[in-house]
Amino acid sequence: MKLNETGVKRVAAKAPAPRKPLRVPADLAAVLAGNGAAAVAFKKFTPSARREYVEWITEAKTAPIRDRRLATALEWIADGKHRNWRYEKR
Repeated sequence: MKLNETGVKRVAAKAPAPRKPLRVPADLAAVLAGNGAAAVAFKKFTPSARREYVEWITEAKTAPIRDRRLATALEWIADGKHRNWRYEKR
């Protein structure tokens, strides 16, 4: 109410901080280089879709889980599916 009484119309919003450039892990880059269809599809994804895959793979705590996620990601990317493709509206 104080803002309305003093005549303040709008508080200036801060500009969002720029995002850091996406760094694709070496093992994901190697797997994508071995599969041409997946590499093309990955390049066509939006930056947020690529970031979801990179974060999902790098968050794996053990090597077997990371390897399994790499294999799954390669399969989904080659099919052109986003990380959470099951929950997208069809």
